[in-house]
Amino acid sequence: MCESSDMAMRGCTRKCPVTSSPHVQLDARRGTGNPDVMNTKETTTLDSAQAILTRLVQCPSVNPAGREPIAPPYGEGRMAALLSEQLKDMGGEVRTDEVLPGRLNVWSRFAGRDRSRTILLDAHSDTVSHLHMSVDPFGAEVREGRLFGRGACDTKGPMAAMLLALESAVRSGRLAHDVIFAATCDEENGGRGARHLVTRGLQADFAISAEPTELQLVWRHKGIQRGRITLHGMAAHSSTPARGHNAIYPAARLVGQLEAMAAALSAGKSDAELGTATLAVTTMHGGTAANIIPDSCVLDVDRRVLPSEDIDAIRLAIEELVHRACAADPWCTPSIDWTQHYPSLGSSPTAPALLALETALRTVTGTAQRSVAAYGTNAGFYAQAGIPSVVFGPGSIADAHTAAESISLAEVVSAAKVIEQFLCTPIVDTQ
Repeated sequence: MCESSDMAMRGCTRKCPVTSSPHVQLDARRGTGNPDVMNTKETTTLDSAQAILTRLVQCPSVNPAGREPIAPPYGEGRMAALLSEQLKDMGGEVRTDEVLPGRLNVWSRFAGRDRSRTILLDAHSDTVSHLHMSVDPFGAEVREGRLFGRGACDTKGPMAAMLLALESAVRSGRLAHDVIFAATCDEENGGRGARHLVTRGLQADFAISAEPTELQLVWRHKGIQRGRITLHGMAAHSSTPARGHNAIYPAARLVGQLEAMAAALSAGKSDAELGTATLAVTTMHGGTAANIIPDSCVLDVDRRVLPSEDIDAIRLAIEELVHRACAADPWCTPSIDWTQHYPSLGSSPTAPALLALETALRTVTGTAQRSVAAYGTNAGFYAQAGIPSVVFGPGSIADAHTAAESISLAEVVSAAKVIEQFLCTPIVDTQ
């Protein structure tokens, strides 16, 4: 652990605003119209939501996905510096942790009235690629109540809601329990930031992972196992193919067998809410030139995992399939690299904090809906570590990763009010 370092800002050519957000207050007379919502001056408005989300989107934090060296707009270092300033202004003791070279987690703890419980607010600071967007990826343009840019929806909008809620609760002195806010790196390419927090001994009683859920409580989701399969042959001149070993041929057989496995999964065991497990071949690369027998062929596979499944059994089944595909060609040498694993999420439906968050959602919006998801999130890592977890935030997954990514500022405000209501209400055990 270390304090924010100069390394976080090294090489930043796009100026990221690092000043703290203005403390904007609503006229208390405007209220919310709901007598159960806390009757205090509000600090969460459309203007304050736009202000903080603009700063987040205008600070590029694109996941480098293996690019070296890391240079703007790639990496989370500039975002870590911006958030450090924001959290310090809120009175937090800020810590940064270099998970990978130039890839930082930033987190801060805030003391509540009852220090016997700790709530984790997790939001990943990286985004997917900014290339080929139809809007300025870092412009934060606002049109018709929506803010546009890379990460606006996934997941800087949900992060902004958390920061607005936390700031209001801290400044008003109404924080019910201790809160850790953590901005984690690398969620989009392996989740190594969240995994690092867990392996370093993170302790919390409940976690909310920020993602665009349309203000629904995602309490269960599938896990992910990704692997890269390489089949090795031997190169030769294409005029004499018998002198080589064409790696594409066993790879083609393997694709057919993986397709059959995928069909069996789709027709097999189904979770009542999540549906079936799935498998897909997502990339295939083989050969180097039209006149060379390919000496290797590489496949990427994506396996979506149900909470009831065993990850070791899943890997073994795929490995056995790979070896069967090579059995007809003794020269074929396979290798498998299990590149990414996101644990599934299967929360207890009666966890006290989940029920408290559900109550806060209903109090603020008038309704509360639970849902499930096919995608993976950081919440799976925290749940695997024994921390009851849920996924929640403004925005829709349908807008995430798109060429014109955007989010409703009004929905960011609503999410912030829900989270603030939750943070300011003591959690009561139901057992």
